[in-house]
Amino acid sequence: MINCVTLTGRLCAAPEFKQTTGAMPIAKLSIAVDRKGRDQKETDFFDAVCFGKNADFACTYLQKGQLVGVVGSLKMRQYQAKDGSNRKVVEITVDKITPLEFKERTGDATAPQRSIQTDDIEDPFA
Repeated sequence: MINCVTLTGRLCAAPEFKQTTGAMPIAKLSIAVDRKGRDQKETDFFDAVCFGKNADFACTYLQKGQLVGVVGSLKMRQYQAKDGSNRKVVEITVDKITPLEFKERTGDATAPQRSIQTDDIEDPFA
């Protein structure tokens, strides 16, 4: 059996950093992916989670609106909500995340971003 997901989309928000009790870095992402509908473009939203070095990379270098490529697998998990109901969530467990455009970080989140040439950035996965 094969469980492989490859997506290209834009981050809906900045990666959300968390840590396990054992200090393992975790980054939660939401990715908007366009697809062609019958009459117009439609957008799907996928939740994804990164662990370890991928989480550190995502939280350090990625930001809202940035175009990224993600390779991973689908995972379904169940949990009990605060109201006592049982819930199921399907999310992508990220094996590799690649920025497909680079933006200069500024202190002002509302400031326009300037693209940076990819030749100026080292590949964190090399």
